[in-house]
Amino acid sequence: MFEWAWQHPQESAAMRQAAATFKSFSGVTNKIKLAYTMLTLPAWQSLNITVNYFSTKYTNHSASCPSLPEQMKVKVLPMDELPCYTEANEFEYKDDCGNLDEYDEVSDACETVPETYPNEVVFVSADNLHSIIHEACHEQFEHIEEYGTRKPGESSNLGVGNVVTSFH
Repeated sequence: MFEWAWQHPQESAAMRQAAATFKSFSGVTNKIKLAYTMLTLPAWQSLNITVNYFSTKYTNHSASCPSLPEQMKVKVLPMDELPCYTEANEFEYKDDCGNLDEYDEVSDACETVPETYPNEVVFVSADNLHSIIHEACHEQFEHIEEYGTRKPGESSNLGVGNVVTSFH
C-alpha cells in the first residue's frame, strides 16, 4: 500500500489530499518530502519506522519536511550495515510454522512473528528513488513457500527487513 501510494500520490485515497499541496513530485527533495509527509498521515503514522539515509549527503533535504511521529527514528547507515544484512534471518521461524500438522502446538510462535520483528525500516537513497515496503512479510513469505513466487502486484524486494521503504 505504501509503495503504490508513494508512486501514485494523486491517485491514492490515503495520500490524495496531501498530494494536492505538492507542486512537483520529481527530484530527490520532493521524494523525501513525500515520504515524510506520508509517514505523518493516519495510514502510516502509527508504524514503528526508521528512516535510513545511506549517506549524510541527502539528510539536509528533510529540513523542510514535516516532523515524523515520535516513535519514528532517522539514522545514517551504509546499506551493508542495515539490520537485514547484519542480523539473523527474519524467516528463521519458518521451521516452527512450516508443518501444518503441528500448527496447534506452535501456533503461539506463528502468531507472534510480527511481534518478533516489530521495527520497520525506511531506507532513503537518492540513486533510484524507489520505494519498497513490506507490510506483510509473513503473508508474502507464505505465498512464496506455497507458489514459489512473490504475490502478483508486489514490486518490492524480499529479504530487506520486515517493512522497508527505500529511496536510494
